[in-house]
Amino acid sequence: MCKSLKKSKGFKSFLELKKSGSITVFLSLIFVVLIVMIFVFIDVTRIVSSKSYVKTAAQNSLLVSFGQYNREMYEDYNLFTFGGCNEIGVKDLQYNIETVLKENLKERPEKNGRYTSFYRLSDCEANIEMEGTITETDEFFRQIKAYVKYKKALSALKNITAIGEQINDVTDSKDDISKDVKIDDELLDDNKNKEDKKERNTKDNSKDKVVSKEENPLKTLNVIFKEGWLSNVLEVNTLSDKDVSIDKLSEENSKNNIFSFNKKSNSNKGDVKNSQKLMKKYLNSFEGFNITDSDITNKGAYLLWAEDFMKDYTTKEKGDICEMEYIICGHNNDRDNMTDIVNRLLLFRCAINYITISGDPLLQNKSLTTAEAIASLILLPEIAPALSKVILFLMAVEESMVDVRALLDGREINLMPSSSTLKMKYEEICIANKELYERKAKEYEEAKNSSIAKGKINYKYVINLFILMTQDKKLVNRTCEIIQHNLRNDYNETFDITSAITYSNVNFSYDIPYIFSGILGNKLFSDKLSDSEFSLEYGYFL
Repeated sequence: MCKSLKKSKGFKSFLELKKSGSITVFLSLIFVVLIVMIFVFIDVTRIVSSKSYVKTAAQNSLLVSFGQYNREMYEDYNLFTFGGCNEIGVKDLQYNIETVLKENLKERPEKNGRYTSFYRLSDCEANIEMEGTITETDEFFRQIKAYVKYKKALSALKNITAIGEQINDVTDSKDDISKDVKIDDELLDDNKNKEDKKERNTKDNSKDKVVSKEENPLKTLNVIFKEGWLSNVLEVNTLSDKDVSIDKLSEENSKNNIFSFNKKSNSNKGDVKNSQKLMKKYLNSFEGFNITDSDITNKGAYLLWAEDFMKDYTTKEKGDICEMEYIICGHNNDRDNMTDIVNRLLLFRCAINYITISGDPLLQNKSLTTAEAIASLILLPEIAPALSKVILFLMAVEESMVDVRALLDGREINLMPSSSTLKMKYEEICIANKELYERKAKEYEEAKNSSIAKGKINYKYVINLFILMTQDKKLVNRTCEIIQHNLRNDYNETFDITSAITYSNVNFSYDIPYIFSGILGNKLFSDKLSDSEFSLEYGYFL
């Protein structure tokens, strides 16, 4: 009886031990599964978060690399570019991006081993798939617009400070102001007396030089053609006789609209239409144009930028290039560019002046009398009416040369002349020469506050109109050619504007292993993820 009881108790204890062992094995299996799930969760978290981690480091590497911009280009033209000098280009930019990226991804100091890498990244690479340069039309105008926004903000600050200065000026004493006014009045009176004396002297001289009707005014036209238009309206010695060593940008180097985010390129017809709209807007607004108008944003922004960084004949120093004239005409020689500009100006002014002169009855009678006298001398009286028109045209040409001379001297002229505003007298047709044009041009006032609304124009207005009629592609190419020429002469002979980068599309790739690779001995977990990649676009003012 006792033995049976003992046996029964031992059997029960055995069963209890067996049950407790099975629970332990079951819990161990669950624990292993939980550990695997935790590892998987950690790996998934690492893989998912690694993209954001690497992307942040990549963005910083782009920012740092593009921060090494061309300082000379920015200081002289307010344009941001990377490279262009000493053969620095895409490969150097890619190397910089990749170097900075690897430095940013370091998770621990190299000499201290107490840190553990959470991501364990390897084979981090940066490859530039596509780059943009300043010679591209859209890239160039995008930076120009950014400068215009900066300029508008700066002008707003200047206006605020100017208002403050005006308020301070109001506190000046009235006595000092009255003294200044008296002094100014005395100076004005003296200047008026001097000017009156000069006018009397010139009138007396002109009376002595009155030409008789028998003289042939057509001789003057022959002299003009022999001496040339250019030498009669400007000082040729201010121009460079040598060809300017400007490397032309080929169409292959000057890429256009290769980025998806940029606007579609305008065709030649589109350029013409835009130029017409812009000219209309420019003339209607008198003082300028609305820079926010979508039709004129490119050309309007360019004119505001060129006003600060590009020189024309009236603003350049002796020996410098006529930059705006080159951008309009594209000749390598200053003389050729100015000849082209002068021809356009003369053609424009001759048409306007001939309409004014031919409509004056007094000038018609004088020209007809002179024409009849000349025709009677050559025994061809029937050509007198036609000869009269030729004489009026000659007077229009000479008046136009005075106008062009005044424009090139930095003066303002009447947009629409009248008989009372003509500078050339009929009696001066035959004595017209370079000195007379210069003296007559000085009768115009200097261009300070010219306004189309007041019927006045200056050389700047004319150049702006020519710029508006220039195609966008030619405008950008020639501007870049001028920039390249100047930077080569002033700083570095190796400068190449076609390799001056403003934009890049970079592909980043990296490998990330599982954290428990090799622990379970499964190939699935020992393989690295090689398809972890992404692309970033970066550029100045993007």
